Amino acid sequence: MVGKVEGAVIALAPLLTPDAVLLIVAVAADLALGDPAYRWHPIRLVGAALTWTERRLRAAGFDGYGGGILLFAVLATVSVGVVLGMLAASRAASELVLWMVHGFFLYSLLALGELVRYVRRIETAVREDDLPRARRSVSELVGRDTAAMDGPACRRAAVESLSENLTDGFVSPLFWYVVAGLPGIVVFKVVSTMDSMVGYKTPRYRRFGWCGARRGASA
Repeated sequence: MVGKVEGAVIALAPLLTPDAVLLIVAVAADLALGDPAYRWHPIRLVGAALTWTERRLRAAGFDGYGGGILLFAVLATVSVGVVLGMLAASRAASELVLWMVHGFFLYSLLALGELVRYVRRIETAVREDDLPRARRSVSELVGRDTAAMDGPACRRAAVESLSENLTDGFVSPLFWYVVAGLPGIVVFKVVSTMDSMVGYKTPRYRRFGWCGARRGASA
């Protein structure tokens, strides 16, 4: 039995190991192309799975702290399982396919390029004294009212958003990929998605969203 477990770990090792070359390629692709927008984006799928799972857990009576913990456990297990399954299937096809699938997942889970584009858009609009355009761009990054913002306020909002989102969108995913490969970055994105969707101190989510909010803050 121990031998079988060791064999399984050895077989999975190439799928779990971070790849420096792929990381460089993924970061370059993200900066050049931005975050890919399509229906089956991994983060959109995690969000849809979260909504579906939350409904089922609440319907079963798991709407407190335990439900939030179960939500994390289910999302993390399924997400990592799907990614590992796709990597294993890709390796069975060829090493090139494995490399491409690994790289595409990594590229899809980094989000620096799009954030930089938004900030540049705001800066360009302010320099051209186009405040309506600057405010529209700021409103895509922040939730507060932008109607009364002047140029300096738009710049401050852009810098604040860049600093806030840089951690979740790039620095933390990068760190967890280096530490634990694709499973690490996938679990981090599950935590981040939970934090943004259920991590609120409202009557509905004060207990149920505790796991996502606390883990999101610690990550």
